[in-house]
Amino acid sequence: MTLSTLKKNARGFTLLELLIVVIIIGILAAVAVPQFNKAVKKARAAEAVSTVGSYLTSEFAYYQENTLFVVATTAADKAKLLTTEPNNKNFVYTLSGTAATNAQVVAAGQTIAAGATVDCSGITVTGTIDSTGIKTVVTTVT
Repeated sequence: MTLSTLKKNARGFTLLELLIVVIIIGILAAVAVPQFNKAVKKARAAEAVSTVGSYLTSEFAYYQENTLFVVATTAADKAKLLTTEPNNKNFVYTLSGTAATNAQVVAAGQTIAAGATVDCSGITVTGTIDSTGIKTVVTTVT
């Protein structure tokens, strides 16, 4: 076989074809990564909603037994509500309200620099419950 025969029978991709494929993959990645990050933030927000709901349920149970809500954020006060502190470094949970009439739980998302495993900044979940047991949970994701 001669060199000219090899060139005629050689099959493969041209540089232009490879360049077009790389550009298409780059465009797809540029679109997919932000969408993936949005989905991760929504999942983290759902995690916070679940924990806030647990706090509110515990608040109401405590209120039914003691006719007061737990409104302080100390570890001892949180222990009155949940048997274990949520193993969650992505959010800081704060209890507040009026002990006799309502309770509020706020989950504030943390940045990775503040010790979070995923950047949850911009996520805030606020839950309230009153003495009749009516719950309200509002999620803000920015």
